[in-house]
Amino acid sequence: MSEDDHSERVLAELGADVPCFSHTAVHTVADWSEVDCSFPAGAKFTKCLFLKGKKGELVLVVALGDTKVDLKLLAKALQKPSGSLRFGSDDILFETLGVRQGAVNPFAVMLDTEKKVTVVVDDTMATCDDVLLFHPMRNDRTVAVTYRQLCKFWDTHAHAPISLSLSG
Repeated sequence: MSEDDHSERVLAELGADVPCFSHTAVHTVADWSEVDCSFPAGAKFTKCLFLKGKKGELVLVVALGDTKVDLKLLAKALQKPSGSLRFGSDDILFETLGVRQGAVNPFAVMLDTEKKVTVVVDDTMATCDDVLLFHPMRNDRTVAVTYRQLCKFWDTHAHAPISLSLSG
């Protein structure tokens, strides 16, 4: 499947009521916040980090865009040695989740059919009632969803998230 096919699949699974916005490709939260789009008022930018442990374990971190993710704290919470989590390579990211760096998103777990990836959500996002902004497999589109919609998507793909405090 192509990037377009994966993106369309995400949109179809989320449903017709989920707004999707097209824009120039962005690679960081800072770039994204500069996009000239009419995102819903109060919507929160997000970030997703793809990490790999020393023993090959894979972790997808999903957090609000302004969250300072403490990798040492995350490793401790996951009962891993300090310093054992690093950013995963682009090759492993593409092989496992079908996206490249700059387009990491929570919907990519639909391609992790072997269930290699553990999804970790910052607890501030897990309790957020605001609309959340994510890329739907492409970094030139943004969807606006609630946390409940996101969890329903993860549930459909058997990737229940672990909620942790990631910023200490």
